[in-house]
Amino acid sequence: FRVAIDVWHQDREIEFHQFLNYCEGLFTTGAIEIDFKSVEMLADDLYLQIVTRYPGRTITIEVSEDGECGCAVTYSPQEK
Repeated sequence: FRVAIDVWHQDREIEFHQFLNYCEGLFTTGAIEIDFKSVEMLADDLYLQIVTRYPGRTITIEVSEDGECGCAVTYSPQEK
């Protein structure tokens, strides 16, 4: 997974290590299940969680199965 998110100012508006921990926690706590989902479905699931916590931002999510094949999806604030 690779996530890019709009940051509105440069003074740690989003602390990236905390953001990383938040995203990883979605998978370790079971908020997002991985089994039998396509990479596109996983990107959508992750987006839906992130946008709830960080609304109104452009978010790009890349999901790769093996470092070679995967998807990159950009979500605009008005989507989903």
